[in-house]
Amino acid sequence: MNATGAEYREQVGEDVRESMPPPAAMDRTPARRLRVAYVYRNFNLSGSIESLYVRQAERLAQYEDITAFCSSAERTATAAPVRFVDVDPIVRGQDRFRYAAECASFARRATRSLRERRNEFDIVHVEGTAAYTADVVTVHAVRPAEIEHYFANVEPRARMRRHLTRVLRPQSGVVLGIERRLFATHPLCLVPTRRIKDDLSREYGVPADLIEIVPYPVKVARPPDEARARAQVRAEQGVPDDRLIALFVGRDVERKGLSTAIESIARCATPAELWVVGGGQAGPYRAVAGRLGVAERVRFFGPRPAEELGSWYAATDVLLLPSLQDAWGLPVVEAMAAGRVAVATEYTGSHEAIEPGLTGYVVANDGAAAAIAALLDGPLSDPQLRASIGERAARAVAGYRFDAIYPRLLDAHRRAYERRRTREETSRRDGSLARNS
Repeated sequence: MNATGAEYREQVGEDVRESMPPPAAMDRTPARRLRVAYVYRNFNLSGSIESLYVRQAERLAQYEDITAFCSSAERTATAAPVRFVDVDPIVRGQDRFRYAAECASFARRATRSLRERRNEFDIVHVEGTAAYTADVVTVHAVRPAEIEHYFANVEPRARMRRHLTRVLRPQSGVVLGIERRLFATHPLCLVPTRRIKDDLSREYGVPADLIEIVPYPVKVARPPDEARARAQVRAEQGVPDDRLIALFVGRDVERKGLSTAIESIARCATPAELWVVGGGQAGPYRAVAGRLGVAERVRFFGPRPAEELGSWYAATDVLLLPSLQDAWGLPVVEAMAAGRVAVATEYTGSHEAIEPGLTGYVVANDGAAAAIAALLDGPLSDPQLRASIGERAARAVAGYRFDAIYPRLLDAHRRAYERRRTREETSRRDGSLARNS
C-alpha cells in the first residue's frame, strides 16, 4: 500500500524537505488538494524522461492527489502516495514499427481512459505526446522543428529520406498526428528552453502567454566530501589528480556527439582523457578512438547508477556534450550543479543555461572538435580557472534545483485548474442562455 503524503515525507526525510515549496508558494494553491491525472507511458527509471516523470510524480504527490496513467509493465515501486491507472499499449518494442505502434496505442487508450474518468480529476498533465487531451503539457520537443533541424544541419543531403520520414520513421508520423490534436486546444505548455517555446508558437500557434519556460529539475549534487570522492575514483582508475579528465554522459551517444568528443581529445596537445559514462554500443567508438590514435585515452564505463553520478562529476574536470541534436541535455546542468565546467554545442538545448566564458562554454557545431580542443589546450588547462568557472556555474543553476522548480509546477497546475473552471463556467452560462432564449 502506498504511504500517505505525511508518511512519505517522514520516510524520505531531508531529500523531500529540501524540495518542499516555500509557504508563499503553497498559499497560492487552491484550498483543497488538486486531483491530477499525470500521464506518461513508463513509470520507471529507464531513461531521462521516464526518471523525470517518476521523480515529479513522487514530489508533486506531497501536495496534490496524483494518479499516474501509465503502463503496468516494468513499473517502479514507490513509497509516495501515487495512485495508478493501468494503460497498456497494444504492443511494446524498440524496432521502429513496434515502437510507433506502442506510442500510438498508448496515446489512444490513455485519451479514452481520461475521457471516461474526466470528472474524477481537476486537471490532466501530459508528458510529451502521451495523450491527445490535456490541461498542462510538458513539451520536450516539437517534432516538425526537430525534423527540419535534423535535415538542415545533420544530414542536409538526405533529401529523399526527408520526404520519406513518416515511412522510414513511423513514430514521427504518430507524434506529428498527436501534436496537432494536442496543441489545437491550446493547453498550458511547460518547455525547458526558449528554442522550444519559439518552435511551439511557430509550428502550432500556441500563444506566448500559454508557454512557460520551466527547466528540468536537477538532482545531481556535489558529494559531501568532494575531494575524497574525486581521489577515490581516480585512484581506482590509476589516474593522477593533475591529469585533465573530460567526461561524456549520455545514452543516445551518436546524437549527443560522442564521435566529436573523441575527435576533440585527439586534436588537443594536452594529454587529456575522455571518460564515457552511459549507454550505446561502445565498439564503434572504440574503433573511432583507435583510428584517431587515442584508444588509450578514451575509457568506456557503460551505464552507471544515478546515485553514482555525483562522484563521476567530482572525479573529472570538464563535461563535453557536443550534441548534433538535443532538445535539452541534462548532463550540462548536472555538471554545472556539481561545480564542473560544461562545454556544449549550440544544438544542445541546455546551452541556454551557460553564460559563455563565465559559467561554461558554448561552441558552434561546425568545427566543434577543433573548438573544444582549443579550449582544453587553452583556458581549460588552468585548474584555478576551471575551479572559478565551476563555482560560478553552481551558483548560476541554483534555480534548477528541486526546491526551486516544484513551486513552479504547483503554480502551473493551479493556473490550469483556474482556466478549466473558467471555461466550464462559461460553457454552462452559454448553455443556460441558449436554453432560455
